Amino acid sequence: MVFNLLSVLATHDAMNELTTPANNPIESLHGDIRRILDEARSHVRQTVNDTMVQAYWHIGRLIVENEQGGAARAAYGAKLLPELSQRLTADYGKGFTPANLRNFRQFYLTFDEEQIRYALRSNLTWTHYRQLMRIDDPAARRWYLDEASQQGWSARALDRQIGTLYYERLLSSQNKNAEDAVRGEATALIAEQAAPVATPTFSIANISQAEGNAGA
Repeated sequence: MVFNLLSVLATHDAMNELTTPANNPIESLHGDIRRILDEARSHVRQTVNDTMVQAYWHIGRLIVENEQGGAARAAYGAKLLPELSQRLTADYGKGFTPANLRNFRQFYLTFDEEQIRYALRSNLTWTHYRQLMRIDDPAARRWYLDEASQQGWSARALDRQIGTLYYERLLSSQNKNAEDAVRGEATALIAEQAAPVATPTFSIANISQAEGNAGA
């Protein structure tokens, strides 16, 4: 989605007419500027997240394609990730350990191009996708992906739901009451374990650093 600043401004003007006292112009100006900046920051964070998730998938694709070629490349493949990790870490800093490169590789093998290019869930982070890669059953993985996106689960909530076999218990429910009970239990678990998250100081550097740390 393309960020439309003019649309945001028009919406803020309409809201301002209804909510801001006419006798306090500085309050109105300050509030309008804050809303515009908050909207822009949210858009930039989302754009960076989507772009990096797609980048990780393409890195995984390149690694897999480079490893292919039969037994003659087996010894080379064993040395590939450690050396590549050293080079990328020198170039970009944290986030490119051999373990993370293996995660990128697995990401490519787990999700097809259509899911990444055309059906990427913009509200899911790289940490969400790392957790989804742990699920072997494609049907279960698709269900958790859909639920996490539709219900707005945090990465922590998704991890808890996978750990408690939420999907599997729903499948085993024999009636509507049992299904409702399982859903109620899952909702309560998310609410109990949700912790307030401090709003970080915004910058592109912070986002890039957060992406690197998330992969660590």
